[in-house]
Amino acid sequence: MLWGRSSDKKQAAPAASEGPSFEDQLPTLREFLREYNRIAEVCFNDCVNDFTGRTTTTSEISCVNNCLEKFLKVTQR
Repeated sequence: MLWGRSSDKKQAAPAASEGPSFEDQLPTLREFLREYNRIAEVCFNDCVNDFTGRTTTTSEISCVNNCLEKFLKVTQR
């Protein structure tokens, strides 16, 4: 026994519940990011029209919220 370990060379088998590897998840991640960027672009282009100030107006914020809510309602059907 060395430092609290037994001397046999058994290695633990990987757990079956580890889930998919990072490489297996890449297509899903890419699709999510593509969709996220598309939604952000559409809602931004539709709702943000005044670039004279540094902050967003309450009407712009409301428009973006409505845009995102509509998208979520349509995609969850």
